Amino acid sequence: MKTIFSEPLDTAELKIGAMGVQEQMPPGLVHRSTGTHGYLFMLFYESVELDVAGNSVPPRTLILWGPGHAHLYGNRARRWKHTWIHCDGTVIAPLIRALNLPLGVPIYDADPAVAEHYFLALYRELTGPHTPDVVIAKNTLESFLREVRRRREGHRVGAQPPERLLKVKNYIEAHSEEPIRLADLAERAALSPQYLCSVFKRYFGVTPIDLLIRQRMQRAQYLLQDENLSVGEVGARVGYEDIFQFSKLFKKHMGVSPSRIRRPAG
Repeated sequence: MKTIFSEPLDTAELKIGAMGVQEQMPPGLVHRSTGTHGYLFMLFYESVELDVAGNSVPPRTLILWGPGHAHLYGNRARRWKHTWIHCDGTVIAPLIRALNLPLGVPIYDADPAVAEHYFLALYRELTGPHTPDVVIAKNTLESFLREVRRRREGHRVGAQPPERLLKVKNYIEAHSEEPIRLADLAERAALSPQYLCSVFKRYFGVTPIDLLIRQRMQRAQYLLQDENLSVGEVGARVGYEDIFQFSKLFKKHMGVSPSRIRRPAG
């Protein structure tokens, strides 16, 4: 469904100009170098490019663009689908600030059903047999943004992570002494490296590579208690052939150098 309104709601507080729900698009990009005069909220169902550098974002990405923000989005290779709304008015900026929602920054793992629910509710309010009620429209839009915030904040450290992230975490913990690349972990999770780092940190408080280094340093601290092993041998056992790289990382994460572990204090 795509609907272009003739400003069915046009007040200083809130203006709704257009919206689309599950709108299908042909292969290609939309590029507006100066954005629009109002706000554009958009959720993508498939992976799309989202900036001039050609960087892609995963399915279920939401972005809130403000007035004048440049827009570039789409998929050059295949058809793609999005749900969106174009709006403006004095109530929006204070609401976005109060909810601490980012403008022009991808919000990952959004729930398409949330956007569809509230945008269709707005559509019914704006196209029904009655005069649109600005209070109902404001409340509906605010409820949508509050749902976005709640889901975004719900992905905090300690929340139950998705199974694919647990598998990555378990793999790192079980294979920390082996060569591990971020690209391999991303492939294991069927996510892009950028998205894996972002969502992994939301749930576990660290990126996958930070967790890997932490595991290696903890293992190294244990191995350093064996005086039959040199510092270089310990580094090699936890994945670092370069003793200088190992020593630098160990001091950064453990607060002392590897050799200092073995020297008595004083």
